[in-house]
Amino acid sequence: MEERRPRVLHIGDYWNGGGAEKVLRDTVEASEILGNVNEVFTGDNIRSGPLSYVFSLGTVVKASAVLQRFRPDVIHLQNFYHRLSPSVLWTLSRYKRKFPNTKIVFTAHDMHLVCPNSGFQYFTSGEAHNISISDASINIFRRYDQRGITYSSLKIMQHIVAYKILKLYRHIDVVITPSHFLKNLLKAHHKELSYEVIRNPINQGGATASNHRRGADSNQIKIVFFGRISKEKGLGEFIRLCLPLFENENISLDIFGDGPEKSALQSLAASCNLTSQIRFIGQVSADHVQSAMKNYSLLVLPSTWYENAPLVICEAAAAGLPVLVRSSGGAEELAGEVKWGISSDLSNVESTWADIKLLASHAGQNELLEPNQFSEANYASQLSKTYHRA
Repeated sequence: MEERRPRVLHIGDYWNGGGAEKVLRDTVEASEILGNVNEVFTGDNIRSGPLSYVFSLGTVVKASAVLQRFRPDVIHLQNFYHRLSPSVLWTLSRYKRKFPNTKIVFTAHDMHLVCPNSGFQYFTSGEAHNISISDASINIFRRYDQRGITYSSLKIMQHIVAYKILKLYRHIDVVITPSHFLKNLLKAHHKELSYEVIRNPINQGGATASNHRRGADSNQIKIVFFGRISKEKGLGEFIRLCLPLFENENISLDIFGDGPEKSALQSLAASCNLTSQIRFIGQVSADHVQSAMKNYSLLVLPSTWYENAPLVICEAAAAGLPVLVRSSGGAEELAGEVKWGISSDLSNVESTWADIKLLASHAGQNELLEPNQFSEANYASQLSKTYHRA
């Protein structure tokens, strides 16, 4: 008699997109490789509004219907607080009371479980401030959203209702984190939960060091950035710091991506007559990131907030591209997982220039120190163990 295959329900705010959405798609693919029966439930078709951000009745109704029809053995949550709201956890808790052997696994992509601002920041006069790692308090007078008091109040309300009053996090059996940094941060505030560090997988079969090329002129230093162009990514600070360096015409910065800071940074480049050296390329699909890396000298990730586990660092290393990151959070951790990675506070132009020159001299020579932990096969294997152990 054929053994019954485990039924896994994958849940996330959105299906399309990068970051957490890519990990959701990778997780479904890995689960299919494992031979599980899979179903996907996202918030793409759920109407949202201010009150549904705190508690979504639409999520309760639709998630309940999927649970009743599919009857999962394992429920794997990714990001859920934007569209689905924590009401999805409340719905899962009701299902688990009826079917107590059901396992709930949550992949944490940020600090949502411990802070109203998932990036662990608050704002004063439009400026972002990182919250102390040890600070578990919620200050109702803090602005946790840069858009203003209304959005901040909704985030505070969501967090208090879901985690301070209902304590919905208690229904999670295992929290997967892609970095030790995030595991340690979450564990400091929720010691009662179980944690596993599983690195997010990357495709290591694309661009490699062997086909990396820096262009015809080896004296050129071509810096590249991939990601969302927003304040917390630190591009503005990095460009202003490096303005003296761009006086050298052999140094350039190409920016792949889009976001709310793009027009401001374009204006900055224009005001400094640097539009030929600081170029905005636009978005590139996740599948083409590594192939786009092969023409550059080094990758920069100057984020001012706590990154969790930015895949672009590992993708760069797999493509032979050295990386320069700001020394904080998961970015600093992953920079230590590659052969040519430097973490710096990026506050001094002389030391930053020295780091840039050193890394550029090793263009095409970077690699992951332990490539297996970022492989798709290892991800599937670790996922299988977690599903059975949860």
